[in-house]
This record gives sequence, structure tokens and C-alpha cells, in this order.
Amino acid sequence: MIACERGYLEIVKLLLDRGDIDIKAVDRYHGRNTLMIACERRYLEIVKLLLDRGDIDIKAVDENNCNALMIACKLGQLEIVKLFLDRGDIDIKAVDRYNCNALLLACERGYLEIVKLLLDRGDIDINTKSSSGDTVLIVACCHFKSDKSVHTLELLLGRRDLEVNATNQHGDTALIKLCKQFYEQETLAGTLLKRQDIDVNIKNKEGKTALMIAKENGHKNIAKLLETRAGIEK
Repeated sequence: MIACERGYLEIVKLLLDRGDIDIKAVDRYHGRNTLMIACERRYLEIVKLLLDRGDIDIKAVDENNCNALMIACKLGQLEIVKLFLDRGDIDIKAVDRYNCNALLLACERGYLEIVKLLLDRGDIDINTKSSSGDTVLIVACCHFKSDKSVHTLELLLGRRDLEVNATNQHGDTALIKLCKQFYEQETLAGTLLKRQDIDVNIKNKEGKTALMIAKENGHKNIAKLLETRAGIEK
């Protein structure tokens, strides 16, 4: 476990060659096994080595109910994520203690290439909600990371099974949440509004529409975009 934590590849090899190593052991602090630790430390070669073993528990979870795939997604470890997705025994639908799956975690952090990989899987739940009710679309709108955020939105919106008007616990849609951001994100708003099934008239639990919130926050360009949509209630 310590060898995995510190990236000592040759020592890991030697230890794995022994027959008395408990590869399923977990640490006392976070409940993580050797595979999770190697993912957390970004040691690709050690991850490969562990996955080559038939007895590693790839579905094991830590104290936050995160499996190794989720840890790799949170840290943007593209090559490690590829290794997991090439396997047939990975639980891609698993969620952590906050009800976030691997896709939601990758969208939240703006890891475009990982989002692409996960969306290529037919069994990913694109409409999962976190414990606060946020969807992948909502978190993608809240975490702007240059052009990658636009591309991430385009990928998500390209899925016809995406529930674009889903709301969180505050009744906010992705569009409303975007209008709540401190900085005006006109490009993201324009990308969202390319989907004709986006409902601009939805009111959140405060009784406010996206247009109302955009005007409150001084987002003049977004307000103009919203006003051009047919049927909007000003």
C-alpha cells in the first residue's frame, strides 16, 4: 500500500509476486485499497499492474462511496479512465455519497476528453442527479473552463435522451443556474438555447425565470438572447 502511494513500481512488482500479500486491504483513513491509492496518486503503470491481477476489486468503494473510476474521473486521469472503460466489470452507474456518478464528476471539473469517453458508453446514466438535484447539464453550466465548457455542453446537448429542463432542489434548470453565475456566460447561454426544447419560461421555487435572474444580475446579453425566444414571458 505504501509502495503504491509513493510510486515505487519495482517494489510493487516484487510484493505482488509474493503469495501472502493482501491486495484487498484498505487504509485506515479513507478506506481506500491499493488500486484507489494508485489512481489518486496518478501512477498509471501501477494501475496497469494491479488491473492485470485477477483478484483486485475494481468495484470497491472508499468512505465517500467512490470507486477507483470515480477517483480517476475527479482527477482528470484520462489514460487511467481508458483502462477502466476497456474492462467489462467496471460499474459505470455507481454513485458516491453525494449521488454523483463518474460522468457528473467529470462534467463538474470540465474534463472534456473523459466526458467524451463516458458518453460513448451506452450504459451511462446521463440524467442522474446529485443529492442537491444537480444534473450533468447543470454542473457543466456552473463550472466554466474556457472553450472546453462550450464543447462539453455541445456533447451533452447532442444527446436526445438528455433531460434539458430538469431542475435541482431549488427548482433551477441549467439555464436558470447559468443566469445566476457572477460572470455573464453569453456563449454558454447561446449554446444551451440551440436546443429548441429548452423551456425559457420555467420558474424556480422563488418564482423567477431565467430572464428575471439574468436582468437582476446585469447579464444584458443573455437577457437579449432570452427575449428573442418565442413565447417568453417578460
